[in-house]
Amino acid sequence: MVIEMKPVKVKKMAQTTKLILISFFLLIIVGGVLLNLPISNNPGVSHNLIDSMFTAAASVCVAGLSTVVPVEQYTLVGKVIMLILIQIGALGFIFVISTFILITKKKMSFKEQINVSTILGTPEKLNKVRTLVKRILIFTIACELIGALILCIRFVPLYGGLAGTGQALFTSISSFCNCGYDLLGANSLKDYANDSLVLSVCAIQTIIGSLGFIVWNELYEKIKTKRENKLSFKKTWLTLSTHSKLVLVMLIAMILFGTIGFMVFEYKNPNTLGQYSFDQKLGISLFHGISARTTGMAAVELSALTNSGKFFTILLMLIGGAPGSTAGGIKTVTFAILIITMLSSVSNNKNVNVFRREISDENIKQAITVLVSALIIISAMTMVLSALNPTVPFIDMMFEVVSALATCGYSLRNNSKFNCN
Repeated sequence: MVIEMKPVKVKKMAQTTKLILISFFLLIIVGGVLLNLPISNNPGVSHNLIDSMFTAAASVCVAGLSTVVPVEQYTLVGKVIMLILIQIGALGFIFVISTFILITKKKMSFKEQINVSTILGTPEKLNKVRTLVKRILIFTIACELIGALILCIRFVPLYGGLAGTGQALFTSISSFCNCGYDLLGANSLKDYANDSLVLSVCAIQTIIGSLGFIVWNELYEKIKTKRENKLSFKKTWLTLSTHSKLVLVMLIAMILFGTIGFMVFEYKNPNTLGQYSFDQKLGISLFHGISARTTGMAAVELSALTNSGKFFTILLMLIGGAPGSTAGGIKTVTFAILIITMLSSVSNNKNVNVFRREISDENIKQAITVLVSALIIISAMTMVLSALNPTVPFIDMMFEVVSALATCGYSLRNNSKFNCN
């Protein structure tokens, strides 16, 4: 019975992968065409299909890179289209379709459950897919609306009722989806470097979005069980899956690593952190340590970073967020497996263990494959682009390549937005 099911599952998951690729490709084309319509662009502002397609691709892939300044380029219609593309891209096209199916009918077919479970990374829990989809949808909407309401405190007085609310909603969704687009102009969040409210909301939204759908669901289940059975924090922690434990530990470790590293490398740089007080430096470093791993919102001028700061940011972008989340990069769990494997090798341990669980050879191979593939792509594209742009420093070009590959959205060109015009 089990032997017969394995080929079917692999075949259906392969079909789902193809469906995902085709869906994203078509979504980018449709989004690009819609963004290129006159109704989507402000009067008197030039636009072309290439820029529109680029923006659509960056929105769907939640990359956040742009050849235009969205607030200056697009009308309300264009901004709404961007927001829809960002939301669909973050949650996954198949997930959005499945949500529609749940709304319009009572049951999901086996094929539909396979498609969604592949997106969420839980092919072994098909019987729980329907419940999981509902929870993710409710949780996503709740987080984005709460973030928007808090940001309204700052943006409504500045931009007015309707405009300020739209600004808050767009920023909240973009942060949660780890995209990095905003409607604040070419300076992005640099004008809010001293605003703890705006930076805190964007940072928290980024963290929640980068945790991953499965971790959200498991934390919900464990918190509910803890309350019902009055379990201690320690016992609740022990019942978490190895995946969730690793994601949470890596989240804390990467936040500390990112914050301390950025502060060390940029502390005396007068063009970034040097002009601020210690408390402000700490706040901006914390925000950068979180945002650099995937969201791509900048509170300082990225082109003014030291070479050490640029390379450190490259490392953060490459690592990214957790698997099955709205974040990019090679993923924190992949990075953790590589580090644990290296430490086990140095210690001459035959088995690679974490939290008293053995990491399978298959997982180790996958982690190595992901890292090597990323490094090959980064090396090849950096060399090609450097050859085509000999006046651009090599580290700057690598920065752009890693940002695009990791779907971060950072850029050293044109006020932290990539300019290919």
